[in-house]
Amino acid sequence: MPKVLIVNDQSEIAESFKDLLKNEGFLTSIALTESEAYQAMQAFIPDIVLLDIALNGDEQDRSGISILSWIRERWTMQEMPVIVISQYLNREVVDQLEKLGMNDYESYPISELQFFLRKVKAILKPAPPPPVGPNPPEEKEADPCIRSAAMIEVDRKVKKNAQLHRDILFLGEPGTGKTHWARYYHKLLEQNAGGKLAWVQMTCPAIPETIFEAHLFGTKKNAYTDAVDMPGYVELAGDGVLFLDEIGSIPLEVQVKILRLMDDKKFRRLGDSQEQTFKGVIIAATYVDLTEKLQKGELDEAFARRLSRQTIIRIPPLRERPQDIDELIRHFSRHFFRKYSRNITHIDKSVFEILRNERLPYNASDVEAIIEDGVIHCVDEILVAADLKESIESRRILNHSAEGGGQAATRFRSNYHEFCKYTEDLERAYIMHHYLQNNKNKTKTANAIGVRRERLYDIFKRLKIDFADDNNS
Repeated sequence: MPKVLIVNDQSEIAESFKDLLKNEGFLTSIALTESEAYQAMQAFIPDIVLLDIALNGDEQDRSGISILSWIRERWTMQEMPVIVISQYLNREVVDQLEKLGMNDYESYPISELQFFLRKVKAILKPAPPPPVGPNPPEEKEADPCIRSAAMIEVDRKVKKNAQLHRDILFLGEPGTGKTHWARYYHKLLEQNAGGKLAWVQMTCPAIPETIFEAHLFGTKKNAYTDAVDMPGYVELAGDGVLFLDEIGSIPLEVQVKILRLMDDKKFRRLGDSQEQTFKGVIIAATYVDLTEKLQKGELDEAFARRLSRQTIIRIPPLRERPQDIDELIRHFSRHFFRKYSRNITHIDKSVFEILRNERLPYNASDVEAIIEDGVIHCVDEILVAADLKESIESRRILNHSAEGGGQAATRFRSNYHEFCKYTEDLERAYIMHHYLQNNKNKTKTANAIGVRRERLYDIFKRLKIDFADDNNS
């Protein structure tokens, strides 16, 4: 049963929409204020939102625009459609709403209710794209395209950690597919859970430092001027997945609070004294040089140690796994044939040859973009190398030389291992400090660093700390 959230400050209007939709088989919820709307988004999780832009009965009020902006920071237009219904619509307001990601709009009062209902149903259930070719195989976007030994090993690690419900960190150059693998990990977690799990993605560099903590943890009303009760990314993730994209860009002062979230699964909204528990999984990804950030003081040492303790999986660039190129070409071609409803039935061997032989520092995302351009420009039923040449030539101009890319790859691999070793050395020094300070007493040492005594043995073994002549108490 589709769920509709009605956001309107006038209860009579909201109730009339509720009755109309209920008769059509919809499950509805009403939010009369901006604060109630944020809460309903988390608790009710609607399939579509009917949103009034003026929630205070004032033509100048634009609180609904803030709600739409908040929704689009968390869900796409397909994931959470929004229809704006208001008596205060003009061309300027509509243009602003469309830029923010409004799916459609209606002026109030609505004259053609049946037409409006058909519009709601059409947005909730869009027509499926036409099939491409005879009996095309079902495409699973989250599945990885792998043939190389390196990626088979990545796949094995990802599946193993999904079984253990572990937090995970993906490292890799831009375009290697870190977000794709994060989505795949989320899919595996859903399979293990036997049902849907929330996916909440936070692109860390896109959030200004001054409001980063509020967006991540949420806010309590009056925490600061104009603050409202609003759940953050952590709270919205619930028992699902919180994906922190480019975690290396998180402000230094927030890193300590994320450290507590990772360790204890506890957090508080900004301005709130009540502690909440996070029951989900944290997936993080970054391409930045974490060792360099650590040495510059831009990465908290305790935060770095915590990152080094969770599973770290490096996604190798495509130049290190050329065996995967052909499979990526097939995968992206099928996807864009469907997306653009192109009646392309065959991929010429010249497409595979030009991308195998092209000496560019490209990655999986470049193959995706090149194939997309090729499908758009293809004028026949066969995709050929000539369809890709314009896109490839553009990337020759924009990208570094293959030698530069190779140097970057060598530097990245070196720094990845250097980062792991550096954080391990920090952790060893931290443990030894408390171990010696407590006269090599394991119980006191365990209490000092906040772990169980049994866990301390595992830490000693992993860090190769000799405890044969210690105080056994």
